[in-house]
Amino acid sequence: VWGARACGASRGGRTRGRGERVGSMDQPPNLIRHVERTENATALRLAGDVDLNSSPQLRQGLRQVIARRPDIIVVNLQSVAYMDSSGLATLVEALKRTSEYGGKLRPVALNERVRAVFEISQLDKVFEIQRETACD
Repeated sequence: VWGARACGASRGGRTRGRGERVGSMDQPPNLIRHVERTENATALRLAGDVDLNSSPQLRQGLRQVIARRPDIIVVNLQSVAYMDSSGLATLVEALKRTSEYGGKLRPVALNERVRAVFEISQLDKVFEIQRETACD
């Protein structure tokens, strides 16, 4: 399970909006492939490259999710092949906005290449990164 149920987020909540796409994100190819909501969490599954061209799409999607103020936002990066500094900046902005209301943003399932970008920038010390899609 990759979704909002990860990290104990669903505890009794019902999933709403399974398969929902956030906003009108038809340009560039859909980076946000799936959104799943429970009572207190939202999970996004991304696929493709998170770069200068696609990070505005991610920023828009995350802003829409953050507006609902879920306790936990899980961002599944398993199918992200590449992430540049604009993608990192988008996630840092989302982390800041989420922290402002007491929520958490958790990147999960980073491949080696994307994990290296987090480690080089030392953002692996800032984010609560989960190796697997579900918490131990």
